[in-house]
Amino acid sequence: MISKTKTAAALLAAVFIFTGCQNVENSENSGTSPSSAYSAQSSKEPSVSSSSSSESSSLPEESVPEEPETDGFIFLNYDPVYCRKIKFEGSKITITGKIGSDGLSQIVTDIESNVDIQKDGDEFTAVIEYVSAKDCFTTLRFYDDNGNRRSNMRIKIKDGQTGFGDSAKAVAANEECVEKALEQPLNQVSEYVTSGSDPERVKEVLTEIKNLSDEICEGLTDDYDKLRAIEHWTSDNIYYNYIALDQGIPAETLTLDFILENKASVCGGYSNMTAALAAAQGIEIYNVHGYAAEGVYCIEENSGLAPHEWNYAVIDGRVIWVDAGYDSRCYYLRSGEYEYAPPVHVFFDVNAQFLAQTHLCGYAEHRDYFALLDQ
Repeated sequence: MISKTKTAAALLAAVFIFTGCQNVENSENSGTSPSSAYSAQSSKEPSVSSSSSSESSSLPEESVPEEPETDGFIFLNYDPVYCRKIKFEGSKITITGKIGSDGLSQIVTDIESNVDIQKDGDEFTAVIEYVSAKDCFTTLRFYDDNGNRRSNMRIKIKDGQTGFGDSAKAVAANEECVEKALEQPLNQVSEYVTSGSDPERVKEVLTEIKNLSDEICEGLTDDYDKLRAIEHWTSDNIYYNYIALDQGIPAETLTLDFILENKASVCGGYSNMTAALAAAQGIEIYNVHGYAAEGVYCIEENSGLAPHEWNYAVIDGRVIWVDAGYDSRCYYLRSGEYEYAPPVHVFFDVNAQFLAQTHLCGYAEHRDYFALLDQ
């Protein structure tokens, strides 16, 4: 999967190595503060302890479904614990899946429609039927039991038919990134561990990463379940740093050293932490550099793309797309306040077609973090 190190890797890294994308899942427009998304009661200070959350370490072990589509439904993600599926039938959309720990109170549309949600235990079925839909892009907004908007889904309507936007080019680009993944030189990897790459500090940070990873994955034996727990912990404990964004994203803010101490970074930090924690478990994982559609929009709309980073892992020969930053609902605001809400579970093992609605790869690279211990 990993190609030989190329000179192009260093050139590309010079462009992308210290970029970061605003977490825009809950923002209507680029630069919009997320403070209106959650109530003041949801705020919490980030813990600087390396202990994992109890929810992360107790996630159940389950096998991944072999069949990706059933009865016309398309999986939005393949995680058996949190998966949701969607089916398009003319002007009608049916979504089924897990409600999630934060609940599902309503789905709101921005054009006239009828919405019916039926719940059965921890699962739901929602039917959305547009009344008189003209050709357009429209958004479904999912709200939890506390009335907080948790996620968005962009829908395309054309000739009375609902569906996703055209993502063929993005799917192809993303696949090509996987096929042509690069090996990042160790001197660059060390800069993602600690600023200045001091060898002793590199070893100390990686030891702390390994201990944290072991705590997060305690009791889990399957790599898939470990990766889920790691993605969940990262999105639940790392805060998107708007102050760093405004400062042009200082390189230090992307290092594991900085993130462990401050529990805050931008998308490149989420990606870096996810990869390092997974690598500590021996999971084959890659960092992806590219672009993401801003706000609620999809790539086909050409509404503007921002630099972004995320991950994919390879487990049992299968590519698993992961974006802990997009699943996070933790924010370190420009006011210096921390705003917290539990993570969503949309971008773990996400369907490649659904991912390509918002994510466009530039290149992918592998960081052999723990090879630094042998230097």
